[in-house]
Amino acid sequence: MSNKVSYAEQIEQGLIRVNDRHGPRYVQAEVLPPAATPMLAPNTNTMITFDSQPGATSHIEVKTSFWDRAKGFTLMTSQLSLLYGAAFVVVGKVVADIPIFSIWGLLMFLIAYSVTWGFAYMQTLHYSPEGIQARESDKKLGIIELDVRKRWEYMEREQAQTLQERTEDRTEDRTRRLGGK
Repeated sequence: MSNKVSYAEQIEQGLIRVNDRHGPRYVQAEVLPPAATPMLAPNTNTMITFDSQPGATSHIEVKTSFWDRAKGFTLMTSQLSLLYGAAFVVVGKVVADIPIFSIWGLLMFLIAYSVTWGFAYMQTLHYSPEGIQARESDKKLGIIELDVRKRWEYMEREQAQTLQERTEDRTEDRTRRLGGK
């Protein structure tokens, strides 16, 4: 195969312009590649994303009831409450010389146990699904109450303005009827 291109082939390929007013212009058959530019370092701070979907996916669905959460709460807090109750009885024995197996010792134990259990219950209720739902409902209700309050304030201002305009109109009518200005 020859590297030469005939004149007719050059015209067919558009390499030579035949009807040019300055005469035919010749274009070399060989075209040099552009000058080599140095490659830039790749940007490593960009996030690489893949558009392909994984072959297998998993979906975890947890279904619990209030009864299950109550059992879990009891298991988690009973040791803590017992520990605080026993610690208060020991502190009562050391600080106030209260006998361990007395009414006062039992009362200290029950108070410490109840306070610890109540605090843990309030925290658990606050972060439980029911507690989160209740807080969300309270916030939405607060927004609705604010909206209703603003609407009532607007209506009261409009009514006051309308009442004032009516009073002014009546005063003007009375003044006109009595022959005043």
